[in-house]
Amino acid sequence: MKPGIIAREKVSFNTARIKIFGERFEIVVDPDKAIEFKEGKQLPIDEVCKAFQVFKDANKGIIANNEELQKAFHTTSFEEIAKKILSEGEIQLTTAYREHLREQRLKEIIDLIHRQAVDPRTKMPVPVQRLELAIKQAHVVVNEFKKAADQVQDVVKKLRPILPLSIETVKVQIIVTPEYSSKIYGWLKRFDVKQEQWLNNGGLQCIVELPAGLKSEFVDELNHKTHGSVEVKIL
Repeated sequence: MKPGIIAREKVSFNTARIKIFGERFEIVVDPDKAIEFKEGKQLPIDEVCKAFQVFKDANKGIIANNEELQKAFHTTSFEEIAKKILSEGEIQLTTAYREHLREQRLKEIIDLIHRQAVDPRTKMPVPVQRLELAIKQAHVVVNEFKKAADQVQDVVKKLRPILPLSIETVKVQIIVTPEYSSKIYGWLKRFDVKQEQWLNNGGLQCIVELPAGLKSEFVDELNHKTHGSVEVKIL
């Protein structure tokens, strides 16, 4: 998730906002589509926004006038202003929507652990109900904006004092072409990189260790981010 997606205040609906010259400007958005847009997905503005006005305070219905818009954005075009707010501003989410996201993310994490982990004593998968109970006992709090796969290892660490868990791992060797090596480096560092080497041509070769159950998802995402310009070998 990119920086800027937060939910600091209780609002009656979901907005995206930005401050320019100390002045606040807001638009009313569909939260799912606003987050997707901020993460780089190309979506029509009329699908992301639920009202086609720029507000100074959406809760109070105070609309920014053209003079204020021109001064802040150098345009009065709603589409151009909305794109800037969505890209550079913050997405404000209602408490209810944040809870919805958190519950959804927790279910995804539990599903991943259920599919990847086993009880080392029995070598059998841990039942979902047992995982849910252990998560409550460990007071696990998940990040609703962070992908489930990126949180599994941390959650497992918190569960182990309560529930013995073992996750099989696999090592993947990858070689990324120079065109994408720098672009993908930050993303790769989110994983357990065991070895890395910058090649003479600017490409990147590294070995990544990850849970075996995430192998397919990792390779698919790798191919997507590099448009297939990557060599992958399972060690």
